[in-house]
Amino acid sequence: MEEAIRLFQEEDERWRGIVAQMSKEEQTQFYLAVEEASGRWIGSESLLEDDPED
Repeated sequence: MEEAIRLFQEEDERWRGIVAQMSKEEQTQFYLAVEEASGRWIGSESLLEDDPED
């Protein structure tokens, strides 16, 4: 069980790094695609806020 949790955390951290490099628009598209594939929302509420860079 501990090994499974460790592997999940490593993979989660890797994906967070990839997503952090995406633009806000790409992040939104990514989260929507994951939501559609999994049937549940995993995105961040921060995506709904105005981005000062926009």
